[in-house]
Amino acid sequence: MIRTEKYTGSEIAREIEKNIIDNELATGIRLPTGPRLAAKYSVSLKTVERAMTRLQKRGLISRVRGKGTFVLSSRTELKKIRVGYFSFQRASCIMDSGITHYAAYTYLHEQLTRKMSEQGYKLEQIEENPNDKENLRLLHTRLEKYDIVITPAGVLETADEYLRKCKCQIILILDDVVHYGPWHQVIYDYRPGFRKAIHLLRSKGFSKILVAGFENEGTSAHRIRIFKEEAVRLGVPEENLRVYEAPQSPLSRFPSGQNCAEYYLKNKMFDHAIFSTSDFLTIGMYDIFKKSGVIPGRDFKLISYDNFEGRIGGPDFQYGITGITHPQDEKIKAILAMLESLEKIPSGGAFYNTCFVPAHELIIRTST
Repeated sequence: MIRTEKYTGSEIAREIEKNIIDNELATGIRLPTGPRLAAKYSVSLKTVERAMTRLQKRGLISRVRGKGTFVLSSRTELKKIRVGYFSFQRASCIMDSGITHYAAYTYLHEQLTRKMSEQGYKLEQIEENPNDKENLRLLHTRLEKYDIVITPAGVLETADEYLRKCKCQIILILDDVVHYGPWHQVIYDYRPGFRKAIHLLRSKGFSKILVAGFENEGTSAHRIRIFKEEAVRLGVPEENLRVYEAPQSPLSRFPSGQNCAEYYLKNKMFDHAIFSTSDFLTIGMYDIFKKSGVIPGRDFKLISYDNFEGRIGGPDFQYGITGITHPQDEKIKAILAMLESLEKIPSGGAFYNTCFVPAHELIIRTST
């Protein structure tokens, strides 16, 4: 099959690395010149240079001026980085199962583990129950057997002191708040996307906004707080921001959205646009609005955070939701980049990295 898309530098590097791993390229063998590789992959010399730089940083090749580029060592001869990946496995609720559950929780986990394995990390996966943080497997694991530990920041509720004593590198993920301590972090930054949402609503003439969230949920509360801060900063009077946090059901998250829609209709808030902190809420709202004959885009304006539709697509998921994209792919890239940067840094270093992944993509659909 003929490839129609251009190779990236990282893809070229992975292909050459795979040859090295499979011992197709022996130690000391000379690689083709830059122009020959550029012709082979139909890319620019600049793209080839990025690939070679990546391989050199990983200790796989040696570049000698005037002589060429040589395989320095096969990956099997190098010390493999041992990664302990502790992940929260969320049970799929009855109503929330299927594509929405995959988009919200499973996608990042699957893609991250696949890419770590492809890049040659010695990976051990440990599943945690997010509803039983008193009995985390992490608390009963000798973490020093790993070079790097990746874990959701939510474990800090019970494992803070345990992680502070750990001697290996730690990367906290799946959070949007900085937690100060001896660890590295990759966190979401909602502000760019929220600012775009507020600008859009104001351009449509809306000066009042209903901000919908989940009751007693930290992530939802944080998104609400950030949205309100950005709205006020952009000139929206605080009294024009109405917050409604819907109670949650153990069976599904969609009824919370239905509850939000009922609140909106009961209080006749058609002069308010809606900002939903989660597509789970949004989908639940749409169910009630449809039954009530309320038409999105005509009777109300809504912007949702997550953008399942943009990530999933397909005929089975067509809501026409104007949404801010939850940047999962960018977060995966950031975690991998942090892993690579920590490979050659000894534990207990003089600094800790915090990487902010901005949610800045706003997908506008006319139906909302």
